[in-house]
Amino acid sequence: MFIKDKSQLLIFRIQCAIILAVTCIISLTNPDAAIAKASLPSILITIVVTLLGLLTPHLEVASQHRSLLKSAIKGIIKAILIFAYPTSLIFGFSLLSLSLIDKLHLSATIPAYLILLGFLVSIPPYFKGLLINETGPITRMFFSFIYLYSFPTSVNQLRLIGFNVDNSFSMIIIVYSVTFAALFYVMHCWGFGLPKIKINSKVNYGWLLVAILPALAYLCTTAGSWSNLFHHFALKPVSGPIMYLIVTVLSICCYEEIIFRYALFWQLLHVNQRSQKTQMIFGVVVSSLLFGLWHAQNMFYQSVPATLLQILSAIGIGFIYSTICLYTGTIWISIILHSLADLVGFPNGSSPFSQGPTPFLITFLLLISVIAIVVSLFLLLSHNQQAAFEQTMARIQIKQPQSHYHLNFDKILGSRDTNVRKKEIR
Repeated sequence: MFIKDKSQLLIFRIQCAIILAVTCIISLTNPDAAIAKASLPSILITIVVTLLGLLTPHLEVASQHRSLLKSAIKGIIKAILIFAYPTSLIFGFSLLSLSLIDKLHLSATIPAYLILLGFLVSIPPYFKGLLINETGPITRMFFSFIYLYSFPTSVNQLRLIGFNVDNSFSMIIIVYSVTFAALFYVMHCWGFGLPKIKINSKVNYGWLLVAILPALAYLCTTAGSWSNLFHHFALKPVSGPIMYLIVTVLSICCYEEIIFRYALFWQLLHVNQRSQKTQMIFGVVVSSLLFGLWHAQNMFYQSVPATLLQILSAIGIGFIYSTICLYTGTIWISIILHSLADLVGFPNGSSPFSQGPTPFLITFLLLISVIAIVVSLFLLLSHNQQAAFEQTMARIQIKQPQSHYHLNFDKILGSRDTNVRKKEIR
């Protein structure tokens, strides 16, 4: 089962039962209003998710020879619950509050924050049962990504009661702050430290500046031409209310850096490799590729060529950001650089990719990306700079033994590799 603590298991199952009962009763007693407000797909998804939450503890496969199949089924169900349970929880609260709001003609603001409060009070079993007991670095990375991708969007269900989250800066700030705090707690339970502020003592600041320069060069993507870049271009910060700037930094810059330079990157650095140097290169390369692919979702808002160019440039940015994080031992420099790119590099508040790639944009971004990758690999392979990297690698080592309570895919794959090696020896 997923949840080792019986009390947390009981609470989790009670929550699923309540959400299921509320959804079914309201949908059956007043189907027209429920479907009009919530939509039939949302109701059906909530029913399926809560049923999975109720049935998961009893999910067993009789044959011992099906342990791989059983673990695969559990993993799929677990991924579904991690992705959809927070949304279903807020949906249940919103559906329960809907009739009261309509009868009393209440404004949606106060009920929305009360629902958020109830959600935050009710969510701990979700973390303790579905995330904290995970052991393998690959599955941890996969499930933490699913959590980070889906958790902030769960509050969109508040639209059911007429509350527009996009227009509430305070709601967005609270949700992202809780998302980050919960991730830090989960990472701490896995044995990782929190992102530190202090830079490694072995850092050579001259080489750090060399690494930062390609990252700063990305601020010039809106120059338009080489002539403008060298003769007429001036950086202009994004204008807007301070709350808008804070939300942008939290929901884009901090969000993406915490995903790709902390949650995923630190897990990748624990995937077994032959040496520490290959571990670092593996972590930088894979996290950068994932960061590039993350931007493929922009294909729905811009042209395919522009998206492909953005993916390639994001890979280059990922290389230099990841290397800076690994070299300095802190993610805050990459957060600052990312914030500058979004708040200063895009003065109109829109991406330069939205208008399609120009010859200058293609040439400039590919050139800067190649330079960023070369600088990154040089630092990673430089013998004289290894002391700073070793400080970071020593700090992020898991500080507590991993629990072997939960069977996971990493363990299965590892045992299969061991059996193959034993056969080869024989």
